[in-house]
Amino acid sequence: MKHRRIQGWLSAALLAASFWSGTPAQAEEIGTEMKIVPDQPQPSKAGIDLSKNYAVWISENDTDRAITLYDLKEKTETRVVANGTQKSYLKVDGNYIAWIDSRHGGTDVYLYDIAKKTERRLTSGTAAASELEIQGSYVVWTDERDGKSDIYAYDINKNQELRVSQSGKASHPTVGNGYVAWEDQRNGNADIYYYSLSKRQEYSASTHRSQQKNPNMVGTKIVYEDSRNQNKEVYLYDISKGKETRMTDDSDEQEYPQMYGDFILYLEDNDLKVYDTDEEGNSYIEHNIYDKIRPSIYGDYVLFAKLNEDKKAQLFLYDVDDEEIEPIGGLNGEPSQPDGDSRYVVYVNEGDDNSVVLFDVETKKMAVISDTETDPERPLVSNQYAVWYDGDAEALISYNIRKGVRERVTKKAEEPLGDMYELSGSQLFWIHEGRNYTLNVTNLSSGETKEIKRLRKKPKSLDINGDYLVWITDEGSDYGKIYLYNLKEEDELEVLEDKAKVEDARLGSSFIVWSQFVDDNWDLYYYDLERGRTREVLRSAARDQIRPQAAGNFIYFDDNRNAVGKGKYFHELYDLVEGQYSDYLWSEDAEITEPRMGGNRLVWIDKRDRDNPTVYTVAFTEPGNDGGDSGDGYKEYTLIEVLSNDLLPEIIDENDPEDVHFVFYPDSSKEMTITLEEAFDDLDTFIDALNNTDFDDIVVRVFY
Repeated sequence: MKHRRIQGWLSAALLAASFWSGTPAQAEEIGTEMKIVPDQPQPSKAGIDLSKNYAVWISENDTDRAITLYDLKEKTETRVVANGTQKSYLKVDGNYIAWIDSRHGGTDVYLYDIAKKTERRLTSGTAAASELEIQGSYVVWTDERDGKSDIYAYDINKNQELRVSQSGKASHPTVGNGYVAWEDQRNGNADIYYYSLSKRQEYSASTHRSQQKNPNMVGTKIVYEDSRNQNKEVYLYDISKGKETRMTDDSDEQEYPQMYGDFILYLEDNDLKVYDTDEEGNSYIEHNIYDKIRPSIYGDYVLFAKLNEDKKAQLFLYDVDDEEIEPIGGLNGEPSQPDGDSRYVVYVNEGDDNSVVLFDVETKKMAVISDTETDPERPLVSNQYAVWYDGDAEALISYNIRKGVRERVTKKAEEPLGDMYELSGSQLFWIHEGRNYTLNVTNLSSGETKEIKRLRKKPKSLDINGDYLVWITDEGSDYGKIYLYNLKEEDELEVLEDKAKVEDARLGSSFIVWSQFVDDNWDLYYYDLERGRTREVLRSAARDQIRPQAAGNFIYFDDNRNAVGKGKYFHELYDLVEGQYSDYLWSEDAEITEPRMGGNRLVWIDKRDRDNPTVYTVAFTEPGNDGGDSGDGYKEYTLIEVLSNDLLPEIIDENDPEDVHFVFYPDSSKEMTITLEEAFDDLDTFIDALNNTDFDDIVVRVFY
C-alpha cells in the first residue's frame, strides 16, 4: 500500500469523524521561553467555606479530589483526605471539617479533625445525606434514608446521632447556639422551623403563606429569604426575642443570606452585598460573582468565587473592615528540582507541605500529583510517567500520567538512592544500596525489575535512553570508567579502554557525552553509538566545559571560556549532529539555576526576579523526535501530539502499516487497538471508534 495514499486516507477519515470537536492546543513556539506560573485554585461545586482560622475548598484540577485546608494567618495550604472519592457540601468550623462522601457507594457524613489529622465516618450505610452544615460540636444534614426528607444532627462530643425533624418535608438545615433551623414544606409552602437541642422541642419561626427559604443561623438569630412582598428579601428571626424583622427593602431579588456578627451577606442579581445591622446600611462587595458556588462569611472576611477570562472559577477573600479584595490559594511555596520532557514539566513546590507539581505544556493545566504528608524529592518525568523519591517512605514513587495513579516502585526491603535514578519512557534506572550498589531497571508498565550489575562503590553518574544505559564507576582518586549497556542485547561495553577523570556521562539519541579532565582542563567528549568512536565535542576548546546533559541531538553544558572571574560559567546549547550552537536559546536576562534537559526542552529555576524564583522552559526542537520510548519495543505518542505537530507523514513514511497502532483507552480494561492496516480495511469501525472516544484517550504506538 502506498504511504501517500494511507496518509491522505487517514486525514480524510479524521475529518469525517469530526475528531476535532474543539480547537486543538496551539503548538509551542520553538525557542520561546515559557514561564510556568502556578495556577490559582479552581474550586469545584463541592463548596467553599470559611471559619475563624481556615478556608476550605476542593480544586477542580486536583486528581485526588483532596480537601484544601487554607490557613488564613499563615497563608499556607495543606491537602487532606486525598483519597479520590467524590465529596460535596464541604464545611469547616473550629478544628473540624465536615462533608458528604461517596466512598461506600452512598452519601455518608464524614468528619476530619484538623488538630489530630484524623477522619471518621459519622453515618452508617443507610444514610442518604445532603445539605450539610457544622457549628461547634454539632453537624446537621438533610437525610432521605426513609424515603422522606428530614433533618438529622450529630453530637461530636457525645458521638450520638439525633433525628431533629419529623415532618418528612424538611431541608436546608443550619445550626447555631443550641438550636437547629431548617426549611419545611409541611404546610404546602416553604416555612422556617427550629429545634432546641437542650429541650428536644420543635418551634415555628416564620410560617407566612409566602415562601421562606434558605435559612442560615448564627447564635440565636436566623436569616432567610422571604417572598411575601413579591420579590425575595432578607428577613431575620431572633429566637431569644421571638421577633421577626425585615432586613432589606428593594425591588431586586436578595438570595442566600448568611450572617456573622452584625453583618448579613447575600446575593442580589449575582452581585455580592453585605448589610450592616448596626449601621442599618448595605454596600457592594463585588459584581458578577459565580453563584454556582455559594459565598461564605466569618468574622471580617468573605470568601467567594468569580469566573476569570477562561471561564474558570477563582477564589477571592474580602476584608469587610478594610474593604479590600485579594485572591487566595494556589501554590505559594518556592519551586525547585524541575525536570521536563516533550509534553510535561514537573517540579517540587517547597512549603510546609512539599508537593510534586505536574504541568502539561500543551493544555497549560497544572496539578499536584504527590500524596499529602510525604516528603517528595527530585521528580523526573517522561511523556508517560513521573517518578520521585519519597524521603519519608525511603522509596521511589511512580505516577501514571494517563491513569492518574500513584504506585510505590521499590519494595520496603529495598533501599534506593534518592539522588541517583533516571527515567526514559516507562523504564526507570535506579540503584539499591545494600552490601553492594545494585543497578536495576524497572518497567513501570509491567512492574518487572531487572538486575543489571552490582558495583562495589557508588557510581559517579548514570543515565538511560531507550534501550541504552550508561554509568561511570568509581575507580578511586577521582578516576572512573564509562560503561554502556544494551538492554535488548543484554550486552555490556567498556567505552574507554583505561580509567580517566570523567564525570556526568549522559545519553543522547545516538551518542554518550561526558566531561573529561585532559591537559589541566575539563573538555567534552562523545561516543558515537553507531560507529563506536570517541571524539571531542569542541575541538581546541580552552578552559572548562562541564556538567553536560543530553537529549536528542543536543547537548547542554556549562562553559567558562568567555567568563570573567573564577567559578563563572555560561550556559551553552550545542547541536552535535549539525556541529553548531543552537539558534534557540533563553533570554539574555535569564538567571538559570537547577537546569534539566529532557525530550525537546530545557527546564530550569530562574532567579531573574530575585524575590520570586520561577520555573521556566524552552523547546529547542520539535517534539516527538526523542519519542515516548516505552522500553517495550514501541514508541508512543498521544494522538493530539501526532496531529498538532504534523508527525503523521513521518510516522507513515518510516513504518509499515501493521506496525502503527491506534490504541483507544490505553492501559485500562476498555483498551482496544486498531492497526493502520486494519483501519484502512474497515473504515467505518475506525471512524466509530474515533467518534466515541475523547482524543485524550487515544495514543499511537509505533512498534519497531
